[in-house]
This record gives sequence, C-alpha cells and structure tokens, in this order.
Amino acid sequence: MHMKPISLDLRERIVRVCEEDTATNQEVADRFQVSVSSVKRFVRVFQKTGQVEAQPPGGGAPGKLDEAGQHTLNEVVNSQQDWTQVEMAEELASRTGIGVSQPTISRYLELLGLTRKKKRNGPPSRNARM
Repeated sequence: MHMKPISLDLRERIVRVCEEDTATNQEVADRFQVSVSSVKRFVRVFQKTGQVEAQPPGGGAPGKLDEAGQHTLNEVVNSQQDWTQVEMAEELASRTGIGVSQPTISRYLELLGLTRKKKRNGPPSRNARM
C-alpha cells in the first residue's frame, strides 16, 4: 500500500512537539496519527540537516557500465546482430571484465535506443498461412 507523503506543515508540527515537549515518540505518533517510525525519522533528519522536507526518492544502485562499457556494448550489438542478450553479456564480460546479467543488457539496450528484431532460425511452420 502506498501512502501519501506527510505534509511539510505536519512534519514541522511533529518535530516541534518532539523538540519542545516531554511526550514519547509513541504519544506524538498517536496524537498526529502517523507511525512511530515516521516520528523518529522526521526528528533524526531534522537533527542531522535542520530540514523537515521530504527527501527525493533514491535512484537505486549506480549502473555497472560506464560510458566506455556502453560503447563496447554498442559495438557488440552492431557486430553480432543474431546474438542473444545472454551471449552479448558473455562477450561484454570477455572484452571488459564486467559481468552483467541479461536483464541488465536489456535495460542498456533500451537506454541506448537499440532495438532488434529476432531472427527466425527454424523452418517455417507446416500449418502456416500460405
């Protein structure tokens, strides 16, 4: 379940009560109808930064491939049109020493704007339309 962010005004009131009052975190949480963990987090962030604004969402882990790695991937894709993404990952690892998964290859191909049509390798179907 995704909750709406707590307003700046409410965050400020929560921190003010915690800083000025002798109320416990649980009492403050009950009073403002928020979780105890939110109260603790607002106070901790305020004490650390002096701010109560919501922080931007994290961006996740940085990508494994730098610009040179992306360039190498681009070369692999252009030189071996029929390779699977797993084969591309193996070739990339042999050229750069950086091991990446098939989903990572897929994300980088999308990021680089590289799309490929899969080549049909098998014989045509016997019941295909004529």
